[in-house]
Amino acid sequence: MSIHRFVQNTRLKLLSNAERKEAFDMALSTLKVCFPSQVVGNHMHNVWDACETFLVHVLAFDKAVWDWQPSLGDNAAYINMMCDCTWYLWEIGQYDEALRLLKGIEGICRDTIGLHTLEGARICVNHGSVLSTLNRYDEAGKLFEQGLRIRSELLPKDDPLLANSYMQMGNYYTAQGQVDRAVRAHKQAIEIRAKSAETPAGIMIISHFNICRSLLMGSRLDEAEAYLSKAEELEPRLDPGREVLYYRSHRLYILGNIMAARGNVKDAHAIHVESYNIRVQAGSAQYAIAASSHKIGTLLEKLGERDQAIASFRDAVSLLESVLGTAKAKSARLARTEIKLAEISSGQEAASWRARAHQHYCDAFGFEAPVEDWSQIDFDALVPPIDR
Repeated sequence: MSIHRFVQNTRLKLLSNAERKEAFDMALSTLKVCFPSQVVGNHMHNVWDACETFLVHVLAFDKAVWDWQPSLGDNAAYINMMCDCTWYLWEIGQYDEALRLLKGIEGICRDTIGLHTLEGARICVNHGSVLSTLNRYDEAGKLFEQGLRIRSELLPKDDPLLANSYMQMGNYYTAQGQVDRAVRAHKQAIEIRAKSAETPAGIMIISHFNICRSLLMGSRLDEAEAYLSKAEELEPRLDPGREVLYYRSHRLYILGNIMAARGNVKDAHAIHVESYNIRVQAGSAQYAIAASSHKIGTLLEKLGERDQAIASFRDAVSLLESVLGTAKAKSARLARTEIKLAEISSGQEAASWRARAHQHYCDAFGFEAPVEDWSQIDFDALVPPIDR
């Protein structure tokens, strides 16, 4: 790849400005077809392999854009392709890289087609989604609000993109513990999406999952289970492969949480084990598999299976440590699991896990000195609601 870039730069230096522009436009027209496009509001799990194949080429093209700053013929196409790319990076847990790219395309969008566009709103949604995963909820909320405002001014009231913004606002309210506002926002999204026969099944399922999490947080278990049943009814309409496995694993994860909230710990454990197995089979991101391992550990602890619980928590730690990079999201997740290991271990081992948890907490939030009162910290709140 380094040789390819050297040859590319050498060749570009020999071209006139007009020839260079033609080369960039031709490369963009090819790449935007090759790199899978996201249906906004849906996930990209069934096209991860293609995303991985063409990611390096998109990143190389993006670097060339910044190196040469050409006058692209279709800036909107470039911005949308980079939004597809950053969404994929978010799905696989590469948050730092996604943020780096989003910062760049926001500047290009501002300088070319303007931020008060559907592309600008999409950047807000992608940026907010990454920040929300990193527990930067205040910043994420402002971006979601900005995206909703832009779309509200540009689109009719029943447009699917508006539903996407209502859903993101609902997720933000859930993360903030504002259950009633979250439920209202998710119902707005569901109402818009239900009006169109063209709404993909996956998008409707996502909406049902999101309102389930909000209702579960508010201990409205019967309502949550009703929406979860609606999601299950839609599963036969999903494409076979990774997509159906992804949604099934999340449905079971939520169902397990509902069972646990009802006090049915044994069934909750069995359901979470099934969710974990599906995630492994589907090749889900390590963060998702680690969340399942952590959840299984908490349920095993409640069942009195201390040694098995420790093993499950250790598996979660190993999975998290295998994630490339040093993202703050990784440190936050490690801190949550390590504090559980400290609580159920004994002696020097407990002290070691506690020290690791405290250090990872400081790493996640940029603290240089230990926190004065660790008992005030809700370690479960360090991860997004989707992984709790």
